[in-house]
Amino acid sequence: MPDASRGPTITSTAITHYGEWNEESRKVPALLFFERYDAMVQACDFSGPYHDWFAPSANFYTNAGATYHSGTDLWNYMKSPTLFGNYEKAIPQDRISTVIINGHEKGDRLIHQQVMVFYPREGKKKGVGIPVRRTIEFVSGPSEVAGQGTNGLQYYIGKTFWDTNVLAAGNNFAVNLLIPSAQVVIIGTTKAYSSTAASGNTTKRYFCPECGSPVCTVVDTKPDLTFVKGGLFRKAGFGLEPPFKEQWCRRSEAWEVAYAPKASRSQ
Repeated sequence: MPDASRGPTITSTAITHYGEWNEESRKVPALLFFERYDAMVQACDFSGPYHDWFAPSANFYTNAGATYHSGTDLWNYMKSPTLFGNYEKAIPQDRISTVIINGHEKGDRLIHQQVMVFYPREGKKKGVGIPVRRTIEFVSGPSEVAGQGTNGLQYYIGKTFWDTNVLAAGNNFAVNLLIPSAQVVIIGTTKAYSSTAASGNTTKRYFCPECGSPVCTVVDTKPDLTFVKGGLFRKAGFGLEPPFKEQWCRRSEAWEVAYAPKASRSQ
């Protein structure tokens, strides 16, 4: 009987590092690479080229179901107000990193968890940190293009397992008003950031180009409704009705208490 064909066998070793980076962690190329990448995120400095960190063919998957199929698209997403664009710095706490050497056909797989406290670049919340527990996964390997990357490495695959909407909202919560689109009039200039979920649905998030404040959201599957941000009306002296429904409750923090009736909560 002929031998059955078999795929590649990947032999791997797991290395786990706790706390601050040190000389031991820097002996592991994937950890040293991530340390330098993480320093860039902490400084919220995205002025350099994307290919210092991401391969041109990189794929990135967000918790919200959006997928970015190139290093350029991913870099633009990271710089946008949807993710890190409104923040000037982040302070890390409680790092745990595990590297699986040769854990992927492209190279090493890294799984990292830590609390990051993000500080807004401007506005009345400047100086008030927003804590976020981030869990991310990266696959790093030799640079796709000679001369690019950092220390000869680039990320080919990335995944987020944390609620990136917390940073877009500037808080753990966002209050949305469901308004018929025909009744929504915006005076002034806005910019829009589009993202496509795994389902193929496209969401456009409109924001102020001056301060980055979110204005409204439009989903292509519900064009007759506009999700207007409730926080826009508080300063003008308009009170808001109590919420009648909560969404994304699956991503709630352990300490959160439901406000809306349980029957109206959505996962």
